[in-house]
Amino acid sequence: MNKGRKYAGAFVHFLKPKYLASFFAALFVFLCIKSFVFDVAFVSSPAMNNTLQQGEMVYVLKLFTPQKNDLVRIYLPLTSTDSNEVSSYVFKRVVATGGDTIEIRNGNVLLNGKPVDENDIFLHNYIAKIRVQSDTGIFSKAGIHEKFLIDDSCVYLIPVTRQKFMELKEERIFSSLVPSSEDSADFDLNVFPYQKQYKWNEDYFGPLYIPKKEDELRLDTNNINIYRRIIVDFEKNKLELMNGKIFINGKESAGYVVKQNYYFVTGDNFDNSIDSRNWGFIPQKKIRSRVVFKN
Repeated sequence: MNKGRKYAGAFVHFLKPKYLASFFAALFVFLCIKSFVFDVAFVSSPAMNNTLQQGEMVYVLKLFTPQKNDLVRIYLPLTSTDSNEVSSYVFKRVVATGGDTIEIRNGNVLLNGKPVDENDIFLHNYIAKIRVQSDTGIFSKAGIHEKFLIDDSCVYLIPVTRQKFMELKEERIFSSLVPSSEDSADFDLNVFPYQKQYKWNEDYFGPLYIPKKEDELRLDTNNINIYRRIIVDFEKNKLELMNGKIFINGKESAGYVVKQNYYFVTGDNFDNSIDSRNWGFIPQKKIRSRVVFKN
């Protein structure tokens, strides 16, 4: 009974106005920090595997300006026209920022004409063949924890870094180990800008210039499909093509001044990621936070 009175007394003491004011002030500060500055989040897909594992908890900063190589959290869908996408957050790596030109050749990323050093970052798919099914133990011995059976009982698809691929080739532990990649002549309708005139796929993409705020884009009937999404979906203008001419908001236009910064992002699980190769440009307002710490 005495213990009950003690707890009741403490509770009544806590309810005094000066303590309630302190409590709600602290709660308000916490909610403000969580809403506008700092938060925790969980990785929901394997698209960032090798860097961020599915299900992993990370700490994110909300007040920042995206930079190259930042791990960022993006809000989907990017526009209201992406009706097939469920509202969600995804993590990606910023590969290019406004003013950069990105290109992908045979799965290798080039930024402003120079190869990006990603040997220990990006995972690529390789086809590994073992001699007999009983040899599957060599995967774990080689430090390969993810494999997918394809074709027959002895052929597997494995996502590893290029550096790991070179090590495995040198060790010759597989009877065959070759890259799994698309051909440069293959056109992928799911790859931006979804036009046959740009015969791009996830392994052969670009070159693509990433616009920055106040850039003046020179427009013509050949490149308008590259920038249509920026002009119409992201920056809410009316675009029309008539008699080989371009009209923006009813006015004939040979150029367009960009109103915000754009970015190009990919997943670190490079060959198993939906990213800017599929979406195109990412507006800055859709990049909501940056990873600052992970468990």
